[in-house]
Amino acid sequence: MAYSNSHEDKVSVLIICINYHSEADTLRLINECLAMKASECMGFIVVDNTECDCRDQRLSQLSERDNHISVLWPGSNLGYFGGAKWALVKYLATHGMPDWILVTNPDISFPNDDFFLMLQKYYSNLPPAILAPSIISSLSGNDQNPHMCTRPSRLLMKFYSICFSNYFSYVGYDFLSKTKQVVLSFVSSKMRFACELRKPLYAAVPIYAAHGSLFVFHRSYFDMGGDLSHGTFLFGEEIFVAETILRLGLTILYDPRFCVVHKEHLTTGQLPSRKVASFARDSSKFCSSSFFR
Repeated sequence: MAYSNSHEDKVSVLIICINYHSEADTLRLINECLAMKASECMGFIVVDNTECDCRDQRLSQLSERDNHISVLWPGSNLGYFGGAKWALVKYLATHGMPDWILVTNPDISFPNDDFFLMLQKYYSNLPPAILAPSIISSLSGNDQNPHMCTRPSRLLMKFYSICFSNYFSYVGYDFLSKTKQVVLSFVSSKMRFACELRKPLYAAVPIYAAHGSLFVFHRSYFDMGGDLSHGTFLFGEEIFVAETILRLGLTILYDPRFCVVHKEHLTTGQLPSRKVASFARDSSKFCSSSFFR
């Protein structure tokens, strides 16, 4: 996107997608969003954290194809919120604040083409600081929102910190978590119907934390002093945002009228790398010490 220097040049929805060796998913997501209703009010930034010698030229060609799209290379891997924060600062240097800012992984899909139209329709007045949509896992079929309905206890956060404190305990926790998702994928089709009967239709409710694969920020989050300055490279963004919301006296609202699919690529036999384990360790330690002392 060839950004103008006018602060009046503003979009209603800014989507910041963080890419790292996920070019196929990123291209699919962009094409999907541009085909949706209200796409003319949308801006799209791809932050490519991929190493210089591994970059896919298909991404660089996106900005030439459509002036709604900008592809940015920060020069090094800034992580999830690090990349999103960097991109938003660059955007706001030449643009006004959008009404909505989405920070997303590339493996999100919008099954309905009116997601952004619905944002304008239902939340033109009294919008929540963060909207948590229904995020359906492609593995289990279950809704990953609410990520947490209520604030976890200090003891539970300490437990996570211990689980993630070394590589082997993290691998064990990760294996059990993945196994749980695979098991749920076999039983969810029967259980989901029973759960839907117990759940009020389209009940929008305040929650503690939204799932991190897709954050839907209203501008009020930033206007009131919220930011994306998470203290670690990766993981724990849900807790950081939830605690920021509490500090500012704002609301995260889970609204299942809004639905996306999380196209997870997961196999139970795949072991996390030591680097990924170190990110989880640092994040759990940061969240526990910063917010649950």
